[in-house]
Amino acid sequence: MKKISFVVVLVVIGMMCPGVLQAETYKKWKDVRDSWKTVKVYVEKIANATSNPKISEERSTDVVKKMFKGRITPKFEVVGSKGEADIVFEGAVKEYIWMEKAPITDVYGAGALAVDLATRGGKNYARKIIEYSICDAGTDKELIEGETLVTLKRPGMPEEQSYEMMYARAGKMLAKDIFRKGKRNSLRP
Repeated sequence: MKKISFVVVLVVIGMMCPGVLQAETYKKWKDVRDSWKTVKVYVEKIANATSNPKISEERSTDVVKKMFKGRITPKFEVVGSKGEADIVFEGAVKEYIWMEKAPITDVYGAGALAVDLATRGGKNYARKIIEYSICDAGTDKELIEGETLVTLKRPGMPEEQSYEMMYARAGKMLAKDIFRKGKRNSLRP
């Protein structure tokens, strides 16, 4: 008799609290971003779609996991499999460029061109483009997709050091792009 009543209690609890027994499903990215619940996220290995062997897929994946763990609202829990997750993050590094001299940016007029040429001397430049998408784990419906452009200009930044510096910057820029509430300014460098 005790076993039957225990099973009945578990079934009733399961019917009253479906989120306890299964992963949460989300219809829009806004629902995830504005959630007060802890959102379980699975981060797939970030692919290296460049021809550059120095881009570490493991390091890129760790940066994305750290970004999710560092969020306060909503709170994310990084899980080890898709089956446990509410959402799935997929991504790839599409481009990585390092230049000895920073490129000339968009300028409007001779004065702006002269200032840009004068200030770019001695600065090294790195650019990385990360393509990403976030899907609901249960329905496999895409909630958000996009590309994040990460740039860095530093004097005395050799190519070997630029990789590590760009990982740190990529985490910040990804967080800004993914969790922004308004439209991104298209003129952002």
